[in-house]
Amino acid sequence: LAYIQYPSDRTVAFALGLYPTWRGKGLGIAARNNLVAFCFESPSVMKVESEVYTSNRVSLDIFHMGERALLKNEGLQRGTIYIEGKPVDRVLFGLTRAEWELVKPGILREINAI
Repeated sequence: LAYIQYPSDRTVAFALGLYPTWRGKGLGIAARNNLVAFCFESPSVMKVESEVYTSNRVSLDIFHMGERALLKNEGLQRGTIYIEGKPVDRVLFGLTRAEWELVKPGILREINAI
């Protein structure tokens, strides 16, 4: 886990990070699911969001998992950071409390099955 940030009193932003040796074992998805569930335990949180740089293919896979894509793609910001002198885009992801309530039972089942 890289950070949890509260950009407003009703929104929580987070970032995930896994060492390369821990990748490919489903831990990123498990961490994402647990973190989102933890954030929504607070009744004041109305939205959870994250951002992923397009150069980070591993993290994009965690967020772009088709039907397992818990957070929704909310858009692309072009050229927001420079890595090795080249502009890199970032993808914004978010999940509202109303969306969470719809998927919560399935996500909690996944978490409890671990």
